[in-house]
Amino acid sequence: ALPALVLISRSDIEKSAALGIIQPIQELDSVFGDDDWFTIAEKMSKVHDEVYGLPFVSDAIGLIQQSNSVGSAYVPLANIAEKTPAIHFSAGSPDTLVPLMYYQSIGGMFTDDMGNVWMDEPLLNDMFVSFRTYRELGIFPKTLVNYQSDEQLRNAFNTNQIENMISWISLSQADGIDFSISPVPNFGTRAFTYADGYVWCLVVQKTNALEPSVLFIEHMSDPDFLAEWTPTTKYLPVRPSSLVGWIEPKRESLQTILESAELLPGEMVPGSIKSDMIKEVQNIILGIKSPEESTFAIIEKLSEDLVNE
Repeated sequence: ALPALVLISRSDIEKSAALGIIQPIQELDSVFGDDDWFTIAEKMSKVHDEVYGLPFVSDAIGLIQQSNSVGSAYVPLANIAEKTPAIHFSAGSPDTLVPLMYYQSIGGMFTDDMGNVWMDEPLLNDMFVSFRTYRELGIFPKTLVNYQSDEQLRNAFNTNQIENMISWISLSQADGIDFSISPVPNFGTRAFTYADGYVWCLVVQKTNALEPSVLFIEHMSDPDFLAEWTPTTKYLPVRPSSLVGWIEPKRESLQTILESAELLPGEMVPGSIKSDMIKEVQNIILGIKSPEESTFAIIEKLSEDLVNE
């Protein structure tokens, strides 16, 4: 009673492939030779370099604003004070991805060359130093720790209590309010963000079902169809040409955001590492610890976890 095709999130693709629930589609091996795909879309569709489907829609983290004060081009945090007095994210949430995203935005890794859990101590310290710097400048106010969920942050935004927020774009699209989008201001000189999405995958590779299944998913990933369809939904396109359906200045912002997006780190980051990073960012924002103390706490905990394993 299995369907021939399924639309699943990127986070479920690797698990489904490992269980043999979805199958590689060799007929699509050459499809990404077409330049009309965002790099993130190709990464969404592959597991160990095998194509398991065609991307349908994406989502990404952006800077959501009441007005387009920051603009469509990427602005690093070093220049953000010229655009807006503060940047908001749910620093008190156990699920926030911002600390992980900022660590990776400056080149930080969560595994070494052998695939073992590892963190770059100097870069981790640099990240905490930057958090302290922008806390002192008021860019990251202490009140960020009061936002203990993304929903609480969105409620503050939707009721005009805050001017902007770092959030998944789809959540604001779903709220049905008017807003502007900018690339997330990072510590470095280049844009960086996280993205997720949905992919059409083949479940049962039966000879008589393969050709119509491939034709169907090719149609559902057609750029003209996506250009017309995605602006009416909460999701983002997976093809650059499909951005023509979006009005400016959102189109330019989305181009920058999707070109700079990487997949969520997923299972490469143990839950304890994520929670420890969030806790230490809270300590920095509140002024409880120094960057050196927070860095030491993370590295020491990581070492203890590895020994216990």
